[in-house]
Amino acid sequence: METHDGIGFIESKRFLTLHAASDLNFYLIKYSIEHYHPDLYSIYNIRCPAHIGRSVEKRQADYLAGRLCADFCLRDLGYHQFDLATHAERFPVWPAGVVGSLSHNSEFAVACTCYERNTNLLGLDIERVLERSEEDIESLSKYVLTPPELNYLHSVDTLSFGAILTLVFSAKESIYKAFYPKLRRFFDFDMFEIVGIESRLRGGAIAFRPNESIRKCVDFQSPVIVEYLWVDKRNVLTYLFQWKQSYRSTQKEF
Repeated sequence: METHDGIGFIESKRFLTLHAASDLNFYLIKYSIEHYHPDLYSIYNIRCPAHIGRSVEKRQADYLAGRLCADFCLRDLGYHQFDLATHAERFPVWPAGVVGSLSHNSEFAVACTCYERNTNLLGLDIERVLERSEEDIESLSKYVLTPPELNYLHSVDTLSFGAILTLVFSAKESIYKAFYPKLRRFFDFDMFEIVGIESRLRGGAIAFRPNESIRKCVDFQSPVIVEYLWVDKRNVLTYLFQWKQSYRSTQKEF
């Protein structure tokens, strides 16, 4: 269901049903930076950290939108007015027993939460399709893709190269967000390499093969499957969920 906040900052709010699991809470909001004002932190009862308060208004608006999405998710789990702090390593500190992920791109914000006892990995990202020069796209492709991946993506003719590059970049960001809290160390995009891409109506999935060094550090299912959903023609949402075996055996996935 789409709702508006009556203020103009939140243009719409949607609860996304992307999995049959009852404790998976997934919200997407569309927000307007033009309607942002610092007083909105007080109105929505969201704490504004000092470093965010000193930043430009765009950064303040993005942070607020992400925290609002997280707040919607946490309320559904019974956590009201939870102060979602940021760890020194720059990831959100969720309540004990809860895992979550959030993202924003100056137009949309998205967040997801689930009980830790049920999920093994959770990460998501939202990106606006690249609208840059060919030189910029080529430079980013060298940062995001391995040479075999680059060759493979040039064979994908269902999307522009800018769109497919955005999709893969977002998928690898989702992987990073899912794995970093377990690894607690930085790793490069080449630690996960594309195996294949499946397209479906309004979305699809990308399979990744993990580097052996990752396999030795974290227990997870392989290949790693990142789902994606086109929010509209310009924005793509990617998400990675892996359930623990004890929970997965009782659930039917879409």
